[in-house]
Amino acid sequence: MAYKDSKLILALALLNSPEHLRLQAFNKLEDDIQSHIISLILRIQEDKDHFDPKGVFPTIVTCKLLGINNSAISCNICDGSFIKGNNVVWKNCGKYLLYRKCFKDSVADGGMPFLGPCRCI
Repeated sequence: MAYKDSKLILALALLNSPEHLRLQAFNKLEDDIQSHIISLILRIQEDKDHFDPKGVFPTIVTCKLLGINNSAISCNICDGSFIKGNNVVWKNCGKYLLYRKCFKDSVADGGMPFLGPCRCI
């Protein structure tokens, strides 16, 4: 019901929601509303200086995010395909994405996923 008042508020709320709740909410939205919310989320991510100056919100997968960088179509760690709405982290090279969970697991295992092997090497 929140999107009836303000789609921007809903986009901000979904962006700040845990990943599993965000994905459930996306699945319950009508296609045109879902598309609009995802475009707002992309705008928020592209204009972080205005919407998220302290870097509070995660980066999430959108079709345009993947389209901007064709090399980022699958996770650099698990090689799994990205699903819109998933939390991701950029590698240091700025060309590849990692699932946030893969990143956290790799760090917990003593890995250095930001600096480790990359497909561009």
